[in-house]
Amino acid sequence: MSLIDNFYFKLKYLAWRFLPILMNYLHRNKSGAKFILSGLLTGGLDLAFLFLFHGVLHLGIIQSTSLSFVLCFLASFFLQKMWTFRHRSNDRVFHQMSMYFAVGFVNLNLNAILMHLFVSRLAVWYLLSQILVNLILGCGNYIFSKFIIFRKKNEI
Repeated sequence: MSLIDNFYFKLKYLAWRFLPILMNYLHRNKSGAKFILSGLLTGGLDLAFLFLFHGVLHLGIIQSTSLSFVLCFLASFFLQKMWTFRHRSNDRVFHQMSMYFAVGFVNLNLNAILMHLFVSRLAVWYLLSQILVNLILGCGNYIFSKFIIFRKKNEI
């Protein structure tokens, strides 16, 4: 995690220098800022896989988004658990991963439905559609992760 921490601190320094008002707001909600950064990282990975599967390998849009979503699942779980919410104990890891998987499974289906709606029905470009879908699903995922999956033991 030190590579991620180093990247985070360098980015944080630059942001404080150039965006002090935004950083003051984000400083009050550190887990939100880390959630956004890890979401951007896994979201970028998601888009790269989507481009590979759909744009290069010419798989169908639903298959491509589903496969990309599944490949990003583990990276996302461990980033959220270990870095964003700093929940480093392993005593509830199976339970947390099960809940995270359940949310991920629901999000996978919502992802497919929303991608079909945006791409096939509304004719929105598939990469822009995936960005919009990721933003929508990310908001719900943050709330569920913070208050249910990775809450501290004294909050139970």
